[in-house]
Amino acid sequence: MKIEKSKLQEALRIVEPGLAEKEIPYLEQAKSFAFVGGKIITYNDEISISHPIEGWGDIEGVIQAKKLYDLLSKLSAKELDIFINKKSEMIIKAGKAKAGLTLQSELNLPIIKFTDDSKWMKLPDNFIDAIIFTSGCASTDSGDPILQNLHINADGFVESSDSFRIAKYTLSEVIDTETFLIPSKSAIEMTKIKPVEFCKDDAWVHFRTEAGTVFSCRIVNETFPDTTPHLNIKGSQLTFPDKLKEVVDRAMIFAERKNKFNEIITVSAKPGNLKVRSEAESGWFEEDIEMEYDGDEISFIATPFLLKDILSQTTSCIINKERSKLKFEGDNWQYMVALRVR
Repeated sequence: MKIEKSKLQEALRIVEPGLAEKEIPYLEQAKSFAFVGGKIITYNDEISISHPIEGWGDIEGVIQAKKLYDLLSKLSAKELDIFINKKSEMIIKAGKAKAGLTLQSELNLPIIKFTDDSKWMKLPDNFIDAIIFTSGCASTDSGDPILQNLHINADGFVESSDSFRIAKYTLSEVIDTETFLIPSKSAIEMTKIKPVEFCKDDAWVHFRTEAGTVFSCRIVNETFPDTTPHLNIKGSQLTFPDKLKEVVDRAMIFAERKNKFNEIITVSAKPGNLKVRSEAESGWFEEDIEMEYDGDEISFIATPFLLKDILSQTTSCIINKERSKLKFEGDNWQYMVALRVR
């Protein structure tokens, strides 16, 4: 069987988030690619991804992911010849190079069974936007594990909180399913495949693309706290300088982390002045902006990409110093952050 190397690499990249980062004793194949029925499948007990690969043929079995990845990255040929030999090895020929990878014929990974096509439902047009926006406020530490999830509510909104920030995003239409929670980490990976429809069972929610890729993530069966009282804020209006957005853009350089959802900057205001600061192991950044403000000194932290998005829509917010809260609000979203008031 001949296949373009780039097509195989792209298929592996799509299913890669379903590989386990560490060994799982009860899932020996969680760090492997499974080739089943013309699809590549990964499964790590939290995420499972299946992706159809055109022209794959009848080759079925399980291959250690790292060996296959590393081999393909070192081959210069654009086309590969792949077949199974009598020793049950996957032979990959690329020009004059040839390698044999052990192919496990027995599949020990669970294969998630999807509901029939009638159960798949269209996702709201702004569903991916809602996931990305709210993921910027989900907890990433070892605090309350419930807050490490996104709350996808049957009333038509997605929300998150890390106990000092809340993000809520209204969907363009109500989704026809029960309310559920999914880990923010899984949801972020899901957005990368750009699904258009979904279906749900008792333990998993599945997202499917137009190309037939299915991203499944395990549901968290817990109750998300009621954020409504915290978002009901009345106070005075505060308007930030238009220049803040470009300063945040510069501050992002020193806020950079492997995961942009873990990036943090600090914004501080005092009479006549606004300061933005970010820090990294390699250095720090700080910039002052003139600002019409004559109140108490206040400060808050923000995820920079999210604050940039907010500032592109509005520079005005409501501030309530007695409750130590600040809230931005748009047509279909709300963002509340706890203030430090001096």
